[in-house]
Amino acid sequence: MIALGSRAAETVVCAVLLALAIGTGIASAGMPMGTYNLPGPGVFPLALSVLLGAGAAVRIAWLALRREEDGDEVRLGHRNIAVACLALAGVAIFLERAGFLLTAAVFLLVLYRAYSGAGWGKVIALSAAVVAGFHLLFERLIGITLPMGVLR
Repeated sequence: MIALGSRAAETVVCAVLLALAIGTGIASAGMPMGTYNLPGPGVFPLALSVLLGAGAAVRIAWLALRREEDGDEVRLGHRNIAVACLALAGVAIFLERAGFLLTAAVFLLVLYRAYSGAGWGKVIALSAAVVAGFHLLFERLIGITLPMGVLR
């Protein structure tokens, strides 16, 4: 775990957000933009990356120009944040390969178990119920096909 002053920690977080915005902007700039009447898939992520980047850059500049004392010490590297980030990375990696049902079930299982403190039986039942509800909502009610992966 890393301990930083509050200004330094905020600067680090803003720098990470700025880097994320730049990377997302570059990736989305390669996507079709479409037209004014029919925007393409690159418009929304590009707009969000511009807004995020601008906000992060303004905050970094504000922190650099404003001379005030550091507040309380901030610790970076909390276990719960690491669990959530790794679980989200797992979703990104396995969603297409394993499919929505398995990936979402494992994702929810990990998060419920890590954060709720409930027993395995309750966590498995809740994960299965939520994934079944999402499947019903998207596939049956809305008509959106979710990736099936290995369950095809």
